[in-house]
Amino acid sequence: MRRGWRKDWSGLVPCLVIGLCATLFAPVPGSAASKYAPQPVEAKSAAIRADPNVAPPPAERLACQRRLADLSAEYTFLPDIQAGACSALNIVRLTRLGPDLTLKPAATVTCAMAERLGDWVKTRLVPAAQKFFGEAAVELSIGASYVCRNENNQPAGKLSEHASADAIDLTRVVFKTHALSVANLPQGSQEHAFFDVIRSSACLYFSTVLGPGSDPQHADNLHLDLRQRRNGYRICQ
Repeated sequence: MRRGWRKDWSGLVPCLVIGLCATLFAPVPGSAASKYAPQPVEAKSAAIRADPNVAPPPAERLACQRRLADLSAEYTFLPDIQAGACSALNIVRLTRLGPDLTLKPAATVTCAMAERLGDWVKTRLVPAAQKFFGEAAVELSIGASYVCRNENNQPAGKLSEHASADAIDLTRVVFKTHALSVANLPQGSQEHAFFDVIRSSACLYFSTVLGPGSDPQHADNLHLDLRQRRNGYRICQ
């Protein structure tokens, strides 16, 4: 993964020509995106989680239920993942966002990641689909969610954020009449402009956004994660 905030503005030209960037990318005061401004890294809580089988449920899980209910998400709580360095807490199996958008296969992510993904889909991806194609997105194809591995599947090095269940790779957006794969979108096409809009807007919601052109590992997927870095540092490529 490369370090630093780097933008390739050439990909946004179709968006600027169509005149949609201002409405689809700019943060709205008080909107969901404004909640996700970069923040300094804070130490993760070391508090012992309550047994999810004992009533009442932990406050963290109840808060998760309320937030995901607001997004009309369909999900199932999973047991905390206890796998050494690849452990993760407050895990859900996310199958649907809103009444019409299915995740295939279902994504295993933290509740925080599910909420962030749901906010982005609801406020950015869904409106962009209507603007560009006049129809709803009905499916997101998931290339990866939780998996215990290093960054870019390397045999050694830093653990991937996938190992914390705080990352997801999107490979395709499916509409009622057609599907759009992340890889090999023709420059200047409506599909490319749509992807540029949703990719750029994702930088408001996630601390890491990597896609085609960032590195070979992300040539065919859009990687989104919530990795915490010092001083709220983000990577958007």
